Amino acid sequence: MITILKKQEMMSICGIKRAIHSFDQKFCSIVNRHTQAWGVFQYIMALFASAFNNKQALLLWGCVLWYLPLNPASIFACVGLPALTLILTLISKKVISRPRPEACSKRTEILKYNLRGIEKNHSMPSGDSAQAALFWSFLHLNFEFPLWVCFIMTVSTMFSRIYYMCHFPSDTIIGAILGTSLAIIYTNHIMI
Repeated sequence: MITILKKQEMMSICGIKRAIHSFDQKFCSIVNRHTQAWGVFQYIMALFASAFNNKQALLLWGCVLWYLPLNPASIFACVGLPALTLILTLISKKVISRPRPEACSKRTEILKYNLRGIEKNHSMPSGDSAQAALFWSFLHLNFEFPLWVCFIMTVSTMFSRIYYMCHFPSDTIIGAILGTSLAIIYTNHIMI
């Protein structure tokens, strides 16, 4: 009886993995075929794709810290939360070990920035999407930034990571869930 339940459980997990893989492949195919790889659009996507890399994220969180009262809770918010998000994404990448999307050679030749080439670790979850969701959710929850602005900024980061072939859509969705969850937990249980 127990082995039958385990088989059914494994079959449902495999079915979910296949469905996610199918969704990822279809979405990436659409992005690669129907988005411009030139002009202003590419520059805008590059800004979003790299906005939450290490140095840029430090600058963004430093600006937030500037406006917060200097106390342990605000320092943790601007230093500890991004560090915790980074640690959780790196551990998850190591455990899940999902390879990054295959770089489409025709598209790589057209793109001005080879962001895919500098990514060396695994794909899931997207650390940039997690950091973007953390940052914009934090601003919405604590500074009443308009939700629609925060949503658009987070989704733009997620889309740009797919656009530059750094992640699958599901990687960015899981990253955004992680970042948003940490911002909510922090705001509801730790923040002043």
